[in-house]
Amino acid sequence: MNLNKEIVEFCEEAGIGMIQYLAPYTTQQQWKAHFGARWETFERRKHRYGPLAILAPGQRIFPKASLPLPL
Repeated sequence: MNLNKEIVEFCEEAGIGMIQYLAPYTTQQQWKAHFGARWETFERRKHRYGPLAILAPGQRIFPKASLPLPL
């Protein structure tokens, strides 16, 4: 796992575009970086279709029972 982390850090520092599959993200900031320019669309859809954050809570993308964004 350490080698994988080193590779990811190298790619990020070198500006190499890449994404991780089955990413081990634990913070919303990491998920924002993962989704990049598509984050706002993803967030808007998540709040529209899952406002209580009961769908896929294990990924820790959104806190439970977050307030929905205006559409």
